Amino acid sequence: MAPRRRNTNDQGQGSSNDSAPVTGPRSALTSFLREQGITGNNARLNYAPRRSHPPAATAPSAAASTADDDDEGNSAQASTTDSTSVTLTQAAGDNQASSSTSSSVTASVAPSTDANAQAGPSTSSSSSKKRKSGADSSSSSKTAAAKKKKKKPDDVDADDFNLAGVPHSAPKKGRYENRLPGSIAVCAECGKKFTVSKYTASNPRGSGVLCAPCTSESIEDRATFPSAAKGAAAAAKKPAKKKAQRAELETLYTPVPTLQQTCLAVVGQYATDIEALGDIGLKNLDRVAKVLCKNRALTGDNLRLFLEVGHRELRLYDCTNVKDQDLALVSTFCPHLERLSLSLCGRLDDDVIEAWMKSFRELRHLSLYAPYLVTAKKWIEFLSQCGTDRLQFETFELRMSSRFDDAALAALVSHNPSLTTLQLAELGRLTSPSLSALHPLTHLSSLDLSRLGTPQGQVLLDEDVVALLERVGPGLAELTLDGNEMLTEGVLVDGVKKYCGGLRKLSLADCVEVHTEGVEALFGAGPAVSAQGEKVEEAGAGAGERAEGEVEGEVSAVENKTDAAAAGPTEPWSSPGLHTLNLHRLGSLSPLALSSILSHSGRTLRNLSLHSCDELDAPLLTEALPAQAPGLEVLDLSFVRATDNFVVQALLDGCERLRVLFLHGNNRVTAEVPRKAGVQLRGLENAVHSEIPPDMPW
Repeated sequence: MAPRRRNTNDQGQGSSNDSAPVTGPRSALTSFLREQGITGNNARLNYAPRRSHPPAATAPSAAASTADDDDEGNSAQASTTDSTSVTLTQAAGDNQASSSTSSSVTASVAPSTDANAQAGPSTSSSSSKKRKSGADSSSSSKTAAAKKKKKKPDDVDADDFNLAGVPHSAPKKGRYENRLPGSIAVCAECGKKFTVSKYTASNPRGSGVLCAPCTSESIEDRATFPSAAKGAAAAAKKPAKKKAQRAELETLYTPVPTLQQTCLAVVGQYATDIEALGDIGLKNLDRVAKVLCKNRALTGDNLRLFLEVGHRELRLYDCTNVKDQDLALVSTFCPHLERLSLSLCGRLDDDVIEAWMKSFRELRHLSLYAPYLVTAKKWIEFLSQCGTDRLQFETFELRMSSRFDDAALAALVSHNPSLTTLQLAELGRLTSPSLSALHPLTHLSSLDLSRLGTPQGQVLLDEDVVALLERVGPGLAELTLDGNEMLTEGVLVDGVKKYCGGLRKLSLADCVEVHTEGVEALFGAGPAVSAQGEKVEEAGAGAGERAEGEVEGEVSAVENKTDAAAAGPTEPWSSPGLHTLNLHRLGSLSPLALSSILSHSGRTLRNLSLHSCDELDAPLLTEALPAQAPGLEVLDLSFVRATDNFVVQALLDGCERLRVLFLHGNNRVTAEVPRKAGVQLRGLENAVHSEIPPDMPW
């Protein structure tokens, strides 16, 4: 086998050890390592710098041989023994470097021999350079080995092999573990519910997940305070989050439920386990009914809790799950009822009306919502008993009954001429001529004709309503004409202003053809007429610039709109002032019309709805409204774009009785909107849900 050539560094050093004696029981490898000054572990780390400096214990023959080789030009010939020794030395260095047990390295470098001293300055300088490079390589090797060992997992040994029987370590959890996209989770930071997505992050401070705003704030905090020490200091000094402050402000003035209200809620929750409510009073009985009906939990089983012989009044707010047999039992167990109000009573039919005809003798106030199964024949039979077998009705409120027709209306009027409150809302079979049957009801104080006819709200005309108001208007205190889209401002000028002098409540919600001119003429002393006259003159002045036919068309359109206002009286409205005015979605309402309203009824107004009246300006809402209507309790400014934080502040300061303010759709009202104890701001973004007061006028 051919001898292996020595490395270039070994040839440069030119040290031959053929004549080195082998003493004692040591092997050739041990002797060679001792000659090179290697006496400890990690031989490979210190091999290069120490090989160039033979120790003092080296035999003289070896030193002389080394010097002769250097003088001859560093001969590159090496014996087989030297090659074998180098190979074994490298192998020993590899085995010792890869050993898992760490031991201290003991390397002693002997002082230079005479041969080395005679090598000259060049040899010593090169030796020092090699020593320095060797030391650097030694330190870098130690650092690399330490990092490698530190990074290795528990199931990997020193040779990078997976150990048998040792399970692989679990991967490190990141920011997005435990995600279930689409599920509902509670934020670990702010406590609000949110929908989990693929971007939902885990809580870096503990268990749970974070919502999107808290995740952004957490990222900003880590960017601002990268170190743990700074992060701890920032956490100690960091103020409460704006989001938490906002939630606290929104719930700051929410009234705490009383013990009585809490008990009623518990009663409503376990109503099926209660045998009797006992003598809790009419007001508390009504509250329990509201709790049950809110969750649509009123059934025939718990209906008996509200039925007693001595009851004079019964009001049930959701009878969807109450069967017709149970509705018939109301007259059996409560025969002395004087007031009965049933909402969403869709299962009420002719059999129930038949049972009521036999039992009710003192019923004078009846309010039914959605009894659409009762036929017209049964209505006529039931209403014809009034005044003979039963007392006459003083209040008759019927809403959403598709079979109530003109014959039933005639029976109602003829047998109940002393009606004071009448509601005929959303009755599809009544038409505009049907209103003539109501002319004998001269004692009416409240009239509701909302959304009559089929299509709904498309049948009532101005002349029929004006004719009715001429007969019943002087005694009316409340008038509701919601949703009748065919009515115009002529009803206000020719009907309401002329004949309804004692009106206290007026509702014109969704009457889209009632324009601001009619409102101005109703509440003002004729300024709307003059304003329209100016508009007509302006249209006539531009006739020379445009086509004559276009101008005539515009002038005729303006004249048609202002006929009713111009024909109306110019004297002020004799009403003492309204306490409730609903102009919901009267989009053309101008600032002049609102000024007329405030001048006429500002001191008496308690409930005002200006929903979607988008032409109103901020100065009017900020100055005139709180100054002239300080007694407002409920105000609706939804979708009035001029509403902002300053308007809200002015209303809170000027209206001392204000308790509910609607602000839906007003993007200029921010989260920093002013607050006031006892005032609910409804419609704010991110607002906590709160109940609408039960006595809302709309």
